[in-house]
Amino acid sequence: RFVCLMLRRFIQSWRRRFRFKRGNAYRLCFLPEEPEAIAAGTIYVVGEANHHWAAVFKCPCGCGADVWLNLLDGHTPCWTFELDSTGRLSFSPSIVRRVGCRSHFFIWENRVYWAYPRTDF
Repeated sequence: RFVCLMLRRFIQSWRRRFRFKRGNAYRLCFLPEEPEAIAAGTIYVVGEANHHWAAVFKCPCGCGADVWLNLLDGHTPCWTFELDSTGRLSFSPSIVRRVGCRSHFFIWENRVYWAYPRTDF
């Protein structure tokens, strides 16, 4: 019980420190090839079996841009993803858009977490 309370306080302090703001949840879709159209609210993981090479989704800020993440080791920048036991997806490290809307966010367990407060939401 004490450990749970301490863990809760630790998580709250991290949220305050980094000002995480929880955003929308995504649906997950695995494809062998690039999708022809990218639907809002869906993350497409592209590749075969255990050899995934990219992930693509619409930017969660609403700007409408497609966000492509490289999943290949040895190429930079590179992201990794994990699926939990319930099939929820998490990317590491955070996603920083250096062009366009310049959003900075995490995707953890199919949900967007903003890394800094956004005033235009």
